[in-house]
Amino acid sequence: MSNIYLRTDETEEAVSAIEMVEQSAGKVLKDIYQWKWVIVALHNALQCFMVLALKGSNGLLTLREDIAKKWLEAYRDGTEYPVNKLDYFGNLYEKIKSDSMLMYGHSKIFRATAEQNTSVENLCKN
Repeated sequence: MSNIYLRTDETEEAVSAIEMVEQSAGKVLKDIYQWKWVIVALHNALQCFMVLALKGSNGLLTLREDIAKKWLEAYRDGTEYPVNKLDYFGNLYEKIKSDSMLMYGHSKIFRATAEQNTSVENLCKN
């Protein structure tokens, strides 16, 4: 029996999550429980888009700070790299609103509205 793997990337995952939002939102009038899947898929989509925005050329901004530091040390010292661990959702959100986004000449900081900040805070609570 051969092993079967699912391969995906940030772009594919973001698009798939948006498609899931659309599918689940279309069912909420008949099944209120579908709101759960709308929220889960929106959370996933937002996380993927934040990762895409922060990825840069080395992906270190997407990692937890301690892991990124260990990764740089391993690169410098020629030692074994740590296991990559994606940063927490709230940290990713703060990073897209910070100077971390200014990695390229055309990059921009995300200027969130108060409503967007409240919505993301609510997503982080659930």
